[in-house]
Amino acid sequence: MVGRNEVWNAAARIRARPPGQDGWKERVSVRSVRKELGKGSFSDIARPLFNWKRVEKYQPIIEEAALPDAFATRLATLGREMLEQARIEVTRERLAEYAAR
Repeated sequence: MVGRNEVWNAAARIRARPPGQDGWKERVSVRSVRKELGKGSFSDIARPLFNWKRVEKYQPIIEEAALPDAFATRLATLGREMLEQARIEVTRERLAEYAAR
């Protein structure tokens, strides 16, 4: 069994590594953390890693792009807003179809 601190420290080490020769950074995942630790079950690692990602606001695609923090934050906010707007539009269309029956 692995502890929360072990998972969080392993995730932080993986995140801090520079990109490899191929130019890509290693993604912080249950598999990569387990490989880093050399022990632990996927289920033991998954919950603390989920919490680490939430607390650290881990967004691997944005980090790989090496965007400035302010721009990355705004880009993530914009993406969430666009997704919410799309959900609203789909709901409106479905309600209109239902009302037309």
